[in-house]
Amino acid sequence: MAGSLTPCLYKFPDHTLSHGFPPLHQPLLAEDPTASEFKQELRRKSKLVEEPIDMDSPEIRELEQFANEFKVRRIKLGYTQTNVGEALAAVHGSEFSQTTICRFENLQLSFKNACKLKAILSKWLEEAEQVGVFVQ
Repeated sequence: MAGSLTPCLYKFPDHTLSHGFPPLHQPLLAEDPTASEFKQELRRKSKLVEEPIDMDSPEIRELEQFANEFKVRRIKLGYTQTNVGEALAAVHGSEFSQTTICRFENLQLSFKNACKLKAILSKWLEEAEQVGVFVQ
């Protein structure tokens, strides 16, 4: 009997939804025209947001340059990434993690988040350098 299948004698339980809710009737599942319009609008907007950024754009090069300069200047001032994150609480109102500062310096944040953080770090760096001039 090589190659023949043995019938399964075990009866598997019926796997129906057991969440206790009554089944939805078909009219509730039908496509609503306003929902369809909403989905189309959402797809249109998400396409605008998801447009890839040209990696040779001036904005990208400027961000790369700032990230490199920020790291060098931070180290010259004697601040660790953790120090920067903690000091930002005074300037920005919320503390940033060492990991976030590290990811910024290594350009591992999204372009949008890196741009937001660049403005905050730029302001902090100016203040830190002014304090450094008075201390030296």
